[in-house]
Amino acid sequence: MIQRIQTIYLTLAFFALAIFAAVGLAIDPSLVLLDDWHEWMTAAARLFAGLGGVAALIAIFRYADRKAQRDLIANAQWLVIVALVLEVVVIWLFPELVAFTERGLAAVSVLLPLFGYALLMLARKAIDRDIALVKSMDRLR
Repeated sequence: MIQRIQTIYLTLAFFALAIFAAVGLAIDPSLVLLDDWHEWMTAAARLFAGLGGVAALIAIFRYADRKAQRDLIANAQWLVIVALVLEVVVIWLFPELVAFTERGLAAVSVLLPLFGYALLMLARKAIDRDIALVKSMDRLR
């Protein structure tokens, strides 16, 4: 399992998305109240990023069924896209969020899901190469 490069990509994607989800909840203590739109969107972005990270972690252990692994990674990519869009909307519409703008964490907040998405894309390409390799070996038999 570890000798496959997509395992490394998926592990790094999990850590990037888990950090994005955890740091976002720790930075903004007003998430506990959830009474404004930006708080709901921030919580939803963290939730989608966390779900994408968990999907990446589960995909590591689905190595026996490459097609199901590829589909799971594609779904994780959609979750990360939704999280990224929500986070960009929050930063765009509500720049007065002190926790994001004063400490310069807006850039980190956007870069982590982008990094996670890129790693998921690389993992999916590696799985597609594995599928093509297995298919070509089956033709030789």
